[in-house]
Amino acid sequence: MGRKSRRARSTTRMVKPGYAEMDAIPRSLNALALLASGNADHLPLVKKDAEWAAGYSAKSMQTWYYGYCMVFLAEYVLATGDESVLPGLKRLALEAAKGQSAVGSWGHGFAIPDGRLGGYGMMNSPGVVLTIGLVLAREAGVKDADVSAAIERSAKLLRFYTGKGAIPYGDHSPWVEGHSRGTWRSSRSDRSDARPRPRQATRVTTGTRTPRRTTGSARRWAPP
Repeated sequence: MGRKSRRARSTTRMVKPGYAEMDAIPRSLNALALLASGNADHLPLVKKDAEWAAGYSAKSMQTWYYGYCMVFLAEYVLATGDESVLPGLKRLALEAAKGQSAVGSWGHGFAIPDGRLGGYGMMNSPGVVLTIGLVLAREAGVKDADVSAAIERSAKLLRFYTGKGAIPYGDHSPWVEGHSRGTWRSSRSDRSDARPRPRQATRVTTGTRTPRRTTGSARRWAPP
């Protein structure tokens, strides 16, 4: 299926009755896909979903949803210059930052008041997306000390996995099955002349960068 066909399907889906009840994750990603197309014909639909995302809230499992909403909203602001949704983006970012645990992690929901996670602990799967969302929110214009502190705490936590393996789904050991170091270990017994492969260093960048167009066409959109 070509790109045009996929975009057409997304557009058709977004105007169907009942679309407003869709889960926040695919809804954010659908809108992000149309934003990335650079097609101004899609802008009314994208703006409508940006307004939805700016007002989004959840009473449970917030960590799973807020990250995707923030990524979409921040990319929308950076691509169009439409700052009307910035208050909503800032609200989501602050709720996420204040819902972080004392060590920089998130669970299925936000941390309890004493800084600990409820439920069964750290969940990196939503945590990584939240971190990306916070960094993008800061790029888009959300300037707040709590947001910056949350980014640094999360980055420090995620850097623990550098050189050890992939970031795991939750509070588990580094995932090495698909990592170069793990691949060498698993194949070492099959080759008598095997040598360790050089590790590829990874880095989490959290510094403020110049706002840029990060999706789709490099052409800047004008808000309607």
